[in-house]
Amino acid sequence: KEEGKTSELNFEAAIVIRASWLKRSRRYLINAGMSAFRVYFSEGEIMENESGVNLSNFRQCTLYHPNPDTLTMPEVWYWLTCTFSLDPGIYSVNVRVMWSRSANNIRWELKNVTRSKAWQDWLAGCRRRGYEYVMLVQACQGRVPTESAAGQSSNREELGSSSHEEDEVVAPHHGGDVGPDIQNLSIQGDEVVNRHPTGEADEGEDIPAIVEEIERVDRHAIEDEENLAAEENDDEDEQEVEEVPMPASWNLEDPGYIAENSCHDSIWFYGDGQINLGAMFRDKTGLQDAVKSWSFKTQRQFRVVKSNKTEYTVVFRLHGHVPKYESYWILSKLQEHSCLIRNTRESHRNLTAAYVANKYYKEIIEGDDLPVRHIIKLVEKGEQYTISYHKAWRAKQKAMEKRYGTFEEAYDTLSQMLNILKIRNPRTYVAVQDRESIRPPNYLVMQRAFFAFGACILAFQCSRPVLCVDGTFLTGKYRGQILTAVGADANNQIIPVAFAFVESENYESWLWFLQHLKWGVVQKRTSICIIHDRNAGLLKAIKELQEDGDGAYYWPDMHSRWCMRHMGANFFKQFNNRRLMNMFKRLCKANQSTKFDELWKQLDEVTRTHIRSKQTNINLLDVHVPQALEPMDDLIPSNGKKRRSSKNIKCFTHWIECEPNDKWALLHDTNGARHGIMTTNLAEAYNVVLSKLRPLPLTAIVEGIMHRTTMWMRTRRAAALQQMSNAQTPFCKKMAEYLQEKANKARFHTVITTGNVRRRWEVTCRTKGDFGSSTGVITHEVTLGHESDNTCSCSCNKPKLLHKPCSHVLAACAKIKLDSTSYVSTFYLKDRVLNAWSAEILGWRSLQHLVETGGDNRIYVPDLDLLKAGKGRRQTRRLRNDMDASEAGGPVRRCENCLQYGHRTRDCKNNKEGTSSTMEPMQQRARRNRRGSQGAHDREEGNLQ
Repeated sequence: KEEGKTSELNFEAAIVIRASWLKRSRRYLINAGMSAFRVYFSEGEIMENESGVNLSNFRQCTLYHPNPDTLTMPEVWYWLTCTFSLDPGIYSVNVRVMWSRSANNIRWELKNVTRSKAWQDWLAGCRRRGYEYVMLVQACQGRVPTESAAGQSSNREELGSSSHEEDEVVAPHHGGDVGPDIQNLSIQGDEVVNRHPTGEADEGEDIPAIVEEIERVDRHAIEDEENLAAEENDDEDEQEVEEVPMPASWNLEDPGYIAENSCHDSIWFYGDGQINLGAMFRDKTGLQDAVKSWSFKTQRQFRVVKSNKTEYTVVFRLHGHVPKYESYWILSKLQEHSCLIRNTRESHRNLTAAYVANKYYKEIIEGDDLPVRHIIKLVEKGEQYTISYHKAWRAKQKAMEKRYGTFEEAYDTLSQMLNILKIRNPRTYVAVQDRESIRPPNYLVMQRAFFAFGACILAFQCSRPVLCVDGTFLTGKYRGQILTAVGADANNQIIPVAFAFVESENYESWLWFLQHLKWGVVQKRTSICIIHDRNAGLLKAIKELQEDGDGAYYWPDMHSRWCMRHMGANFFKQFNNRRLMNMFKRLCKANQSTKFDELWKQLDEVTRTHIRSKQTNINLLDVHVPQALEPMDDLIPSNGKKRRSSKNIKCFTHWIECEPNDKWALLHDTNGARHGIMTTNLAEAYNVVLSKLRPLPLTAIVEGIMHRTTMWMRTRRAAALQQMSNAQTPFCKKMAEYLQEKANKARFHTVITTGNVRRRWEVTCRTKGDFGSSTGVITHEVTLGHESDNTCSCSCNKPKLLHKPCSHVLAACAKIKLDSTSYVSTFYLKDRVLNAWSAEILGWRSLQHLVETGGDNRIYVPDLDLLKAGKGRRQTRRLRNDMDASEAGGPVRRCENCLQYGHRTRDCKNNKEGTSSTMEPMQQRARRNRRGSQGAHDREEGNLQ
């Protein structure tokens, strides 16, 4: 017992001595000069911006250490593990530091530090360049990594402190089994004392708490000594760690064991709206924006006394400069305001358009066509000041120029950009046409530019030989047109094949576009169908390519077809009736001769009746001037008939008799060149995609087209791969659905064999009449070719016109148990769809940044004749034409007396004087319209909903 008592007394004495030493250590660490570390931790996402890595999504704190240069990496890991109260049995830490490879062009990146030499080199480099110590600490599964302990201090308690409080060296651990079991505290060898130490230390501390803290530190030291066995070479690979979910304590709000950053001891500026003495900035703009942001928050206005390339001085004694042999800016003098704020202001003189462009750059760029009024609201919410519409508009322009460059630079860099895309993307076709500039001289005017991505050319080669061409206008600083050629895959998905920037839609521009479309995209592919409107310049260009046998771009097998919607709009101009126009569209889509002839006959009758009623019952408010089709006898094949004027057209036949049937009727489509595509809706739909790109410079338009096409490639290839896993059908999704629908319909057909030598059947369709009525028996004749030629025909003409079997063919195949898949065009195979979207488009920004080029090295300039003239914004929406009026239902009735819709002035209930007061103006307006004046008609058109 005497021996045990002695051991107990010695143990308590050791505790008192150790506690006194800890107190002296605490005073030393707080009073001595410490190095500050900005530490980012918790869960977050590593972002990137123009300055490199951005860790703003992580939580941050400031840790202090008296002499970090003496630490080895195991000591660093131990220090951070204890600071964040992590259980070393479960977690270790991964340390990554912020570093810039260049001292001139600062771009932050994360560097993984696992060796002591790398840690010391980083500290020395930060001191040499004046950087703040910034780290990203993340928890990892497993024990703390080890490194050689040569020169390692054995006093773990001197590693550092995480707080300004004097009574804390290492934060206590509140969870997990980290500390030792005091019931089994080891003293000497195997001797164990099962006793709770009691009493107080020399400064009143509780001895059990000191024992727990000392034993926890000693236990970590013992574990580290066991792991520090071999020193790693500096040339070994960095250790790979497996990240696990962050401890819950890392996401606690305002943890007591971490000193929060007050933004007054920061050396490097991170855009938190504060200005501090000694803060560093990447460039002068960053310093200016920081000063302005501070002035907005403090409601102070300032005046700049001196500003040049190396100095920036503000009247309230703020001075920043560029140190010698450095590229960054440092805030070297700061004297805050001592005056009082007398009143608040609605505006701020230092809230410039450049500041708004820099501050809200992300919102403006990501907002596509963000309205100016929304920028004003953003500034009101963020800065509590109101800016003018003009300043917000200029801020938007500056942000757009910062991202995409100016309109003038775009004309110069467009050719460079297209050449880079051509080099990086095989099979990409690019063509540029220029001319010498008169004003300014010694430059070239970028007149036209054509480009087609190699991936899109490959997609078109795997799809149906049909292209829809159309044009849309630019809405930026310079006028112009974007000509597009759009195809469709087997799933009717848009393929943006080719584009061109031209001055306008005329004969020369369309000819140049079609020439390069043939040379660079179509190449040796035959029987291409071009669907288009009746633009005179386009028709003339097509005719020249088809007939110019000696030309380099001779295109004799091109099939020219007209858009059904545009023909319907022309029909509406003449007859001014939606129901008649829809009947004409049914005639265009008719695929059977009997239906075609019957619809033609009905159209003749109803149009003749319609014209007679118009002549006898003239509506004075809705006077319509008929407009016949434009005379283009020299551009389209003539059938020998003379075109009638609009007044001499008495029926539908008089209106359409001079137009070739193969141009507008599906039934007369030679060899099914259309493949069932009747309109230019593909190109019109893509014009909607271009609507948000049209106000941008040319390079931005190309980049937007590239990114949208890349997204389509990725999503559609994924869908094609999913369809490839479907072993039940060899066709794409749309064709599989079509065959299933027709197979269900074929079940109700009656099939009778009529062929003797050839495989021929009569297929009778089920009647569609209701009970008590009959629509007659409809019978079609089906002929199936042999397996070698894979041809079939039907009197409904769908196999020939659409290149896919109809329900009658499927019924005949079921009769003889023949597989009908051989009669489907190979363009609908799912392999074709997969190949169409399997190419890639590589960008250009990773190789060269083209926004800041120009100056003396400029080659191309825009055509000044295309510069927007006059004041005001550019028109962004096209004028509503007859196609819009025909599909929207025409003008809406509006009363000129009460200004209400739905009735005319003569029927207005508020008209107390009767109809006589308004009849005279209406009669005068009717007479003006009959004389050819279009003023009233244009006013009526402006009232469309």
